[in-house]
Amino acid sequence: MQAAVLPPLSDIEQVLSEILSGSTWPVPTVRPEHITELLDLPPLHRDPFDRILIAQARREGLTLATSDSRIREYAVSTIWHLPPRYTAVECA
Repeated sequence: MQAAVLPPLSDIEQVLSEILSGSTWPVPTVRPEHITELLDLPPLHRDPFDRILIAQARREGLTLATSDSRIREYAVSTIWHLPPRYTAVECA
């Protein structure tokens, strides 16, 4: 698998279109084993979408690109950690 470079935020509509079409990054299908993993996760994060991503990444051995410190509390591989002085609002 080749490393992806994140585009500028101004191109987000194009990027989302490419992602959803499968031409940039595959969008993982939620499978029964992902649900099993999801049900085994401790309740550290309340966002259901993030929790399914965590479950998929753990089950498939994938790395998540995130600055969400709550996701990093799980035993899951992550990249794209923002320095502590930045917040999501400042980066938007």
